[in-house]
Amino acid sequence: MAANVGYGWWSHDIGGHMGCVENDELYARWVHYGVLSPILRLHSTINTYYERRPWGRGPAAESAATQAMRLRHSLIPRGRTFELHLRGVTNPSEMQNRIVGKS
Repeated sequence: MAANVGYGWWSHDIGGHMGCVENDELYARWVHYGVLSPILRLHSTINTYYERRPWGRGPAAESAATQAMRLRHSLIPRGRTFELHLRGVTNPSEMQNRIVGKS
């Protein structure tokens, strides 16, 4: 982890960066890993050889990335609920009010 050297923001270069081989299966695996990381960033060097966008790759890579990103999106409310639980909010209506921004 980068926190041990004082670097508080880091992410993966999903999509390849420099000197990589284009491979749809490898790309899909990196996206699967990335969706469970705090920061998801499809990123690569500026080069026509590297394609970071899922829809710019093959249909299998696009489908895998779409499913993975939908999973990530579905986990967002659970993470917020868990955070409120850790803060001691256990009343479901109070939890709902805090999630939608009501006090």
